[in-house]
Amino acid sequence: MGGRGGAGTGGNGADSAGGGTGGNAGNAGTGGSFGPIAGCPLETNPPPAIAQACMQCLMAQRNPESDGCCDIADDVGLALCQTASACARANDCNVDGDVTLCYSGTNSADCDNQPNGPCVGEMTAAAGRNVVTRVTDMPTPPYVLARFGDSTYALGRADNIQNVAGLYCPMACGLPSQ
Repeated sequence: MGGRGGAGTGGNGADSAGGGTGGNAGNAGTGGSFGPIAGCPLETNPPPAIAQACMQCLMAQRNPESDGCCDIADDVGLALCQTASACARANDCNVDGDVTLCYSGTNSADCDNQPNGPCVGEMTAAAGRNVVTRVTDMPTPPYVLARFGDSTYALGRADNIQNVAGLYCPMACGLPSQ
């Protein structure tokens, strides 16, 4: 199956960037439920039965300069972007293109301090990776939120392609109706 090294799942921003607590290079991480997508260009990690239709729609609607993981030249950023995007898919938290629920969870009112969504670790790690400068930092929750949609960060590119999927391709990509 090959693919790129895993970003892991369930770790914090410091240790999940290199395969730390959640997974080893090439593995999906805890339980194998999601992780880096082997063989781009499978943006948003669609099920095999709808992958072709989903990708056709996404490719027609996206901006390759800002949307999606597969055009990221930085291997670490690519893995973190894919893991964040796959987590959003695995947890059905793309609400009409908005995946902030994956990060904030039930604490949307106090997300600046205590996010509790199912993808906090994955999204924090992706928010810490600048895919242009290839520098990683440890963002606080307010910085994570600010980096949603910012295509210089792995999280921003994952968020942007999920936005395209949720707004323009929900049927083709098999996203739940909200």
